[in-house]
Formats: sequence, structure tokens, C-alpha cells
Amino acid sequence: MEGKDNMDRATCKCPFCDEEVAFCADLPVTCRSCSIVIVACSSCGGPVREGSETCPSCGGKP
Repeated sequence: MEGKDNMDRATCKCPFCDEEVAFCADLPVTCRSCSIVIVACSSCGGPVREGSETCPSCGGKP
């Protein structure tokens, strides 16, 4: 079996600089390249900049 860690953590790309970042939906993460805090969108679960008005993935309000 792959392990529980693979189910809880995923890798995604920063929506602003396109660098891969480790992303956990429960916690904010800071992109090392551009120093932006990324959180999960409450509408779609995709990565969104903390404090954003709209989600770059779904266009909804995060």
C-alpha cells in the first residue's frame, strides 16, 4: 500500500510562478520561489493565494 501520507499530501503547482509545492488541504503552505501563501479554495479545493478575491482554478470566491 502507498501509505496514508500520499493520501493526505499532494503536490500541486503554485498558480503564480508554476513551481511545484507540497500542498496539504488542511494547512496553508508558502511557495518557496515567490513567497506567496497558498490555501485551498473552499469552492473547488484548488490552490489559491491567501486573501484572493477569486480562485484561479474555478473563478469562484475562495
